[in-house]
Amino acid sequence: MAIPKRELSAYRQQLALCALRRLGKGAHTTGEVAEMMGTLALADGHPPAAWRWISPAAVAAHLRDLRNRGLALAGDPPRGGAYRAETTWQPAEPDPRAPLPAPPDDGETPGAGPDPLLSMGQGSSKPAAPSTSPYTELTQPQLVVLLEVNDRLLGTFARFVNDLVAETARARRDLAAAGIQLGDRQ
Repeated sequence: MAIPKRELSAYRQQLALCALRRLGKGAHTTGEVAEMMGTLALADGHPPAAWRWISPAAVAAHLRDLRNRGLALAGDPPRGGAYRAETTWQPAEPDPRAPLPAPPDDGETPGAGPDPLLSMGQGSSKPAAPSTSPYTELTQPQLVVLLEVNDRLLGTFARFVNDLVAETARARRDLAAAGIQLGDRQ
């Protein structure tokens, strides 16, 4: 069963806003926002039908709509270089802990959900099934340690994603300054 287009579009727009806010200040390309959207949705266990085929053109349309609503800021395309100029984006209000939107129901992913170690404390609003949790038999001190480990892993993952995005942008600038033309990323 397919996800209704209107529901899918609303979800993806909220996911784009979340990704942009988590990327933070700085100039981010549409491709970088699309990558972050997929990373966040995958890590939180959202159904693949909701995020797998996000095109850069669709992400750009969502970002333009967010700009029109005052939630995103569009930057000037970089000048010069041998690559195609592309509008850059940044959030009006960066938030490294921006909540993820609830995933749309694809009707085909029963019991699908996030890896508990990757997504505890994330923004998904789907409640966990009672009595089937592997954590019900843990003591309170064990749960505290588990949450602390999860927080460290989430922090490490967020730093990794931010570092990767920044390094990719630096590499692209360096290559463009050296006159190396890059192909389109898709």
